This record gives sequence, structure tokens and C-alpha cells, in this order.
Amino acid sequence: LIQLRKRFLSGIDAIAGLRVIGNPQTFQFAFGSDQFDIYAVADAMEDLNWKIGRAREPHSIQLMINRSHHLTVTTFLSDLEKVSDRVAAGNIKARDIQSVYAN
Repeated sequence: LIQLRKRFLSGIDAIAGLRVIGNPQTFQFAFGSDQFDIYAVADAMEDLNWKIGRAREPHSIQLMINRSHHLTVTTFLSDLEKVSDRVAAGNIKARDIQSVYAN
């Protein structure tokens, strides 16, 4: 499971404009962007049937992974990169969906 977390974290960090928040040591973590609207990314990922958590302060996407995500990590990261590129290009705008979690 630790290797799976590393795959997610390194895959997210490798996507232009995204950054993992902090130095997560658990299987729940958040990532965001200083370059584009992370909520637009969340909306587009949900349109692809991914379940996405939203957080504020900072605006971010929260994930909680488990062993079953081993089967989907490659597809998730591929979709995330494509969506992030489209958001960065201005092709996707966020809907007015509020975040669930606040610090």
C-alpha cells in the first residue's frame, strides 16, 4: 500500500500545474494548483465517474486510497493529466459546487 501511495503522489507531482499538499504519510492526502482552478479539475474528473473530495484552505482535491486503487491508479493519473491540461488551457470551467471539507 505504501508503494501505491508513492505512485499516486509522484504521478500527481509529475502533472504540470499540480502539487501535493504537505508531505503525506497516510493514505489520505490532498493536492491543488497555484496555476488553475482545482475545482474545475474536480468537476471534470467527476464527469469521468471518479469520486472526488473537495477541500478549502487551500482549495484542493482530497483522495483516500486503499488496496483496490491498485487497479485504477494508472487510469486515474492519465485522466487527471488530460483534465488538468484542458483546465489549464481554459477549456473547462468549474461548476458552482462547494467544497465539503474545511480546515
